[in-house]
Amino acid sequence: MDAEAPGTIWKAMGIAAMLHVIGYALFLWSPYGEVPEPAGSAGIQLSLADLSAPPAPETALPPEPDIEPVPEEVAEPEPEEPVEEEVVEDVPPPTPDIPLRKAESRPPKPEAQPKPAAPVQKAGGPQGQAAEQSAPSPFLGNADAQASYIARLQAWLARHKRYPRTARRRGVEGDAVLRFVVDQAGAVRSFGLDKGTGSGLLDREVREMLERASPLPPVPADFGAETVEVVITVRFNLD
Repeated sequence: MDAEAPGTIWKAMGIAAMLHVIGYALFLWSPYGEVPEPAGSAGIQLSLADLSAPPAPETALPPEPDIEPVPEEVAEPEPEEPVEEEVVEDVPPPTPDIPLRKAESRPPKPEAQPKPAAPVQKAGGPQGQAAEQSAPSPFLGNADAQASYIARLQAWLARHKRYPRTARRRGVEGDAVLRFVVDQAGAVRSFGLDKGTGSGLLDREVREMLERASPLPPVPADFGAETVEVVITVRFNLD
């Protein structure tokens, strides 16, 4: 039995080697050839924003054994030894000897006499009084009252405006900036053109319009002024 054992082992190893060679040849040979890739897969490109990896499965970890917390040893503070404070007595500093001086008598100062006030000169004559009356006061009313009065004034002047026939026939157009001062009774104190239309016919019509419209709507009492200066644009347009 011991002599035949080595021969039997070698025969078994040879048979096993032949079976491995036959299996490898069958693996290399395939009756269907190469397996084609699925159609259309080469033209698709996925970015990282479109494709996200699935989350990895969580591995259950064995529960950790409960460990009782070890109380920390807190060192008790050592009592501080009382420190004896040294008592320092306040010793007042020595007072220096200051020689006394006699008060010197000074003569009294002479009192200043008030100067006579200069006489106030008043503007005499009718011209100075007329200038004070015609000067417009600043606007002290509210903005709503001012806007309402300007709207009424514009509508009133528009009712009295005329377009000269000669200027209309010639196709003359222009804008004039009219400035005037009106009082609480609606009377025009003064007026003038800050900007003319460029046409004598139209400028004359602006002055005549103001004359026809007088007296103007009176200045409201809540304006807080006796006279108001108004600047308005008078437009002549054929359209």
